[in-house]
Amino acid sequence: MNDLISVIIPVKNGSKGKYINQAIEGIFSQDMNVEIIVVDDCSEDNTVEIAESYGCKVVKHSISKGQVAGKNSGLKIASGKYIIFLDHDDIMRKGSLNKLYQELTSDENIDLVVDKLSKYFMCSYDETGNIITS
Repeated sequence: MNDLISVIIPVKNGSKGKYINQAIEGIFSQDMNVEIIVVDDCSEDNTVEIAESYGCKVVKHSISKGQVAGKNSGLKIASGKYIIFLDHDDIMRKGSLNKLYQELTSDENIDLVVDKLSKYFMCSYDETGNIITS
């Protein structure tokens, strides 16, 4: 089993388009030893309930502080040996986290590993928040 990895997701109103669901499910699909920390920045939707339903640790800001403060709040409670920040509207491909972990642990002189976005697309939503495909 790999070392614990803390995945910190700062978010405000992440349930539109089911983004937060997809981000969390993408992390769980990695088959890695992770803790997911969702930092809610005063969402007005059901972001907190969604995160809690997946068993994530949830930090709730009482006033909106922004994404950087959200990352810092997540860092304060993270217990993983390694940290990764993930935006609530990003989805990890299966195997991505393992690849990053293997690269990071392959050499004790490596302190940071960065990944890139591969496919970005614009989409539309129906009245229920589901993605409309054409």
